[in-house]
Amino acid sequence: AIKVTLMFALVLLVTRAATYYLGDQGTYLAAALGGSTDVDAVTMSMSKLAASQVIDPVVAAIAIYIGIAVNTLVKTALAAGIGGGALGKRIGTVGALTVISGGAAVAIAAGIG
Repeated sequence: AIKVTLMFALVLLVTRAATYYLGDQGTYLAAALGGSTDVDAVTMSMSKLAASQVIDPVVAAIAIYIGIAVNTLVKTALAAGIGGGALGKRIGTVGALTVISGGAAVAIAAGIG
């Protein structure tokens, strides 16, 4: 619980700074960096920032998606590196389907495209 709390605080701080200095692109960058280690912290941070109207809910949804996509990619690489090519292909297929379907859902919900 302490690790999640500390990661949440760190991601929240980095996201606020990145958003302040870089706008929405900074939010997306912070989500990608946070997603490389802990997607829960990204989800909680973006939800809190959207609820407090620091960022737009659509930006939050896209940022959460980016965090999930990066986290999936990292975990797929770990599975392939540790478990070998066969496991990597299986996990990669499931990961790709997850990222593609998630992207489509976010695009539809956000009215993109």
